[in-house]
Amino acid sequence: MRVLIIIAIVFLVITIMLYYTNINQSTVIPLSIYVADAYTEEANFLGRAFQNFSGVPFVVKSGGSFGLAREIVLSGHGDIFIPIALEATFPTFLDRYSPGWAIAFAADEMVIAYTNISINNEYARYALENATMAIITNGTRYWYNFFYILSSGRVKVGISNPNIDPAGVRAWLVLKLASYFYANDTDFFYKRMIQNKGNVTGQHAAELVPSLVSGNINFLFIYKSSAIVKKLNYISLPPQINLGDPRYSSLYSNVNYTLINGVIYGSPIYLFITIPKTAKNYDVSVKFVIFVIKNSKTLERFGLKVFHPAYLYNYSVIPTWILELIMSGDVKVERLNDQIKSFSVFPCDVKLHRYEWNFKLRTYIDHSIVGG
Repeated sequence: MRVLIIIAIVFLVITIMLYYTNINQSTVIPLSIYVADAYTEEANFLGRAFQNFSGVPFVVKSGGSFGLAREIVLSGHGDIFIPIALEATFPTFLDRYSPGWAIAFAADEMVIAYTNISINNEYARYALENATMAIITNGTRYWYNFFYILSSGRVKVGISNPNIDPAGVRAWLVLKLASYFYANDTDFFYKRMIQNKGNVTGQHAAELVPSLVSGNINFLFIYKSSAIVKKLNYISLPPQINLGDPRYSSLYSNVNYTLINGVIYGSPIYLFITIPKTAKNYDVSVKFVIFVIKNSKTLERFGLKVFHPAYLYNYSVIPTWILELIMSGDVKVERLNDQIKSFSVFPCDVKLHRYEWNFKLRTYIDHSIVGG
C-alpha cells in the first residue's frame, strides 16, 4: 500500500511539472522572421541556431522584399525583416513601421540559372555555348552573342515581378549593364527582351524554379546563393554586370529601372536585417539581430559573402545596443546619402543622421542633415 501511495505521489508531481512546462512553453511567443524568398533556407538555419541558443521558437514568412514590406504594414506583424533591398526598409514601403535603420551583413550576386532539362532547344544550347566561351576567354563577342540569344524570344527567360521582388529589378538592371558593355547602348538587350516577349514572370524567383526544372523556361535570373541552395546549374556573370562587387558601385548606379513606387538605381546586392516597429517582443528581436551579426560567418556555406564588420545604414537616432556593436567593431556606419540615390521617392522630409566617433570625448557626435 505504501509503495502504491509513493508511486501515486510521484505520478502526480510529474503530471504537475509537465502541465506547468507546457504552459510556460505555450506562453513563449515565436519570433516572426520575414525574409526575402531567396533566403528562406538561410533564415531557417539562423532561426534554428538562435532557438538552440535561446530557447525561443520561430516562424519564417518568405516572399518578395517589397511585397513583404507591404504585408508587414497591412498586418501590423513582424519581429524581424530580412530584405535584399535597402529600399524595402524605407518609409516608402514600411510606412510608419520603418525603424529608420538597417544593417547589411552579407552580399550576393546575380547569376543566370539553367538545368540539363531546360537546355531543350538549339537556341538555348547555342546560348550556353557562347556563355561558356565568354567565361573561358572573357571575350566581349561571346557575351554579346549570349545576351543577343537570351533576348531573342527564341528562349524563355524567367524574371520575377520587379514591383514585388528585387531580383526582378536586378534582372532588368543586368540586361541594361550588359547592353552598355557589349552593345554600346544601355537599353539594347532590355528593349529587345521586351519587344520579343522573351521573359516569363512570377511573383518571385523561387516561384519560377519549378518551371526551370521542368523545362518550361530555359533560363532564370536568380541570386547565386539561391542557385546553390536549390542545386541549379548557373552561368556566372562578370563583376561589372552581376551587381555583386562593391568596387563597381558607381558603375552600377548608371542604370535604373522604374517601379510603380519610383526609380531604382543599380547598387551592390546586400542582405539587410532590421526590426520593424511592428515587433511584439523587441528585446528578443534585438538579441536575434546581435546573434546574426556575431554568427554571420556561418552563412558562407550558402555562397554568401559575409561582412565583418557589418554595415549600418540609418536615418534616425542609432539605438544604444547598435552603438555598442559599433564600439565592439562588429558594425560600422556607412553613408546613407549615396544610397538615397538608389531610390528616387525616398521621403525628402526625413532627418538623416551621420555619426562620428570622437576619441577625445569617447562618444558619438550626431551630424544631422535634412534629406532633399
